[in-house]
Amino acid sequence: MNIMFPNLLNGKKILLGVSASISIYKSLELIRLFIKSGAQVRVVMSESAKKFITPLTFETISMNKVLHAESESWEDDLNHIKIGLWADIFVIAPASSNTIAKLSNAIADNLLLQTALAYPKEKLLCPAANTNMINNPILQGAMKMLALSNYTIMKTQTKLLACNTEGDGGLIDI
Repeated sequence: MNIMFPNLLNGKKILLGVSASISIYKSLELIRLFIKSGAQVRVVMSESAKKFITPLTFETISMNKVLHAESESWEDDLNHIKIGLWADIFVIAPASSNTIAKLSNAIADNLLLQTALAYPKEKLLCPAANTNMINNPILQGAMKMLALSNYTIMKTQTKLLACNTEGDGGLIDI
């Protein structure tokens, strides 16, 4: 059953980070639902994420300019520091294994990671990866480290994954 909460997020400012994962298409529905619930949404994306969906698609759905390498500007608030000051919460969905591992080691080699490391408030991390990747002890350790560092980690789900295997690692249902 799909229950809508039209004003649940009224006035909230949500920053959505998207990393390179086949489940990135679900982020578009997430933006739509956030907006339908009254939130303003802005997006920051890794360069690798742009191989799956272009910034224009996210700009169209969110009705805001997307932060990525070619759009970062220090003349306004479209940069990895000021966009974080704007947001009430930072949601990273999907969070690839690469993004999770880099975040847990404070590696900031793209704008999504730079923004996350500079963002001082609560962050919600929604992992999505192949079963073997999500269950890898190193990645599990990285998620435990992030859980101790102001991140709420959502559970993945067991389902038929993009690699055509049944297993854990699917992005949580929107």
